[in-house]
Amino acid sequence: NAFFVFRPESTRTIETFRTAFPTTPWVFLYRRPVEAMLSQGDDPAFSLKLSPMGKAFVKKGGYDREEIRTKDLYAIQLATFCLSALRNFKDADGLGLAVKYSIDLGDDFVDTIFPKHFHTPVGRGGKRRILKVFKENGYREDGLSPGPFKDDKDEDVDTPKSVKDAVNHFLRKSYQLLEDSGYNVDSCRTFRPSGVVLRCHGIIKEKTD
Repeated sequence: NAFFVFRPESTRTIETFRTAFPTTPWVFLYRRPVEAMLSQGDDPAFSLKLSPMGKAFVKKGGYDREEIRTKDLYAIQLATFCLSALRNFKDADGLGLAVKYSIDLGDDFVDTIFPKHFHTPVGRGGKRRILKVFKENGYREDGLSPGPFKDDKDEDVDTPKSVKDAVNHFLRKSYQLLEDSGYNVDSCRTFRPSGVVLRCHGIIKEKTD
């Protein structure tokens, strides 16, 4: 099996990839809004030029383009990624899955995502190696260098006000829609009391005690 990782901007063209590979499962990995903002702010390749989707977002929201600041542009771009993913989840008939960046990410991949979504079982040795990679190759707080894996933190007093304002004004709603959607891997951890197999937007998982 081959796995491909795309830059965040490619989220806007998921439909093109789905057309080229109509039976291929895919995941959208997302982070808490503030962490995503700070991470993208450290990426020199992240474009602040509004895409057509970003321009449509601004127009639909009735925002004044002249009053939009740099941090707002980051938030708007990230919001369009979330909205594009949501739209494609609905059209992908179970092939798309939302995966939240968390301390349990490694376990999510080896226990659920690889075997149940990508239909690629992982043996004990493979699981050990994958979890080792997740443990040792997260991102440090500088957002640039690999280091011990850490869970995303909530907003705190050190978060710049301009970031918080941009998140709350432009990004929070689309992020919440994504997190609350039935396409999120977290939604697939709830099982029927009877213990029967539950299908959750493409993931089939059996109840375990």
